[in-house]
Parts: sequence; C-alpha cells; structure tokens
Amino acid sequence: PDAVFEVDGERHAIEAELSHKGNREQRLIEAQHSSRYDAVIYFCGPQTYNLLKRVRDEGRWPKLVVRRLPEGQ
Repeated sequence: PDAVFEVDGERHAIEAELSHKGNREQRLIEAQHSSRYDAVIYFCGPQTYNLLKRVRDEGRWPKLVVRRLPEGQ
C-alpha cells in the first residue's frame, strides 16, 4: 500500500490509485491487501474508481472501501 494507518489496534492499508490497472492485477492486489490488513481504503481517479466499485459490489472483499479523488480544479 501507499501508506498504513493504525487505529485502535487495526491496520488500514491506504492506496491512492491514479492509474488504471488490469482487472486481474487489481484483484490480485486486493486479495493480498485484504489478507494483511483490517481495511483497504482506495482513493482513486474515475477509471480506477469504476473498476474498484464493481469489485467492491461483488461482496468478495468486505474490507474494501472505495472513494473518489476530487476532480482537478
């Protein structure tokens, strides 16, 4: 992850994802992070947001949190 945040004994992986990765590669990363951390939080651009939102909506990785990065000003 880009960073790890620890709070109340939990470790949260933080990812700022600006580039679009392939579906398979992204799922592999999510599987690895989910096995190591209590939560996996992605802040991402539009394309990556759409992919990760679909992954999250499958319900396979309940630790996954997806947030949009603010659009450029």
